[in-house]
Amino acid sequence: MGGERATVTTLAAPGAGRLVAAVAVALTGTGADGLAVGLTGGRQDGAGVVTTDADGASVLVLPVRADGDGPVTVTVAADPSGVPRDVVGVVAAAGTPETLKALGEQGPSAAAGWLAAAVAGPGVERLVDPPTVPGPGASTLSWKAP
Repeated sequence: MGGERATVTTLAAPGAGRLVAAVAVALTGTGADGLAVGLTGGRQDGAGVVTTDADGASVLVLPVRADGDGPVTVTVAADPSGVPRDVVGVVAAAGTPETLKALGEQGPSAAAGWLAAAVAGPGVERLVDPPTVPGPGASTLSWKAP
């Protein structure tokens, strides 16, 4: 959390038959312009929601339809050619297949709306643990602006 222009976060399979249904990415600055988000193990399913959390971070919340009950990896990069923006944190919401099915086609969008409201109050930094120190598997993302 904080101070990184790019991050990769693997959201472990939530267990108990739950599926990742929405992810929230918080970053410094206003809005979500210049932010690239990639998903592995799931796909974006609907329009994102942009909100602001209690600490003033912009939060982009994406509805996600998981490919299965495995982990979903979220890759986030902020465009370095624009105003400097740092990734504050990544958090997700999950639901059971039954709950998501009961919500129908609106399942991921409903989860995204709930997650947006949940992070707006306390702020993303109060909902997630601090990151671990990068180990030998860490890599650097190089971005070349056109």
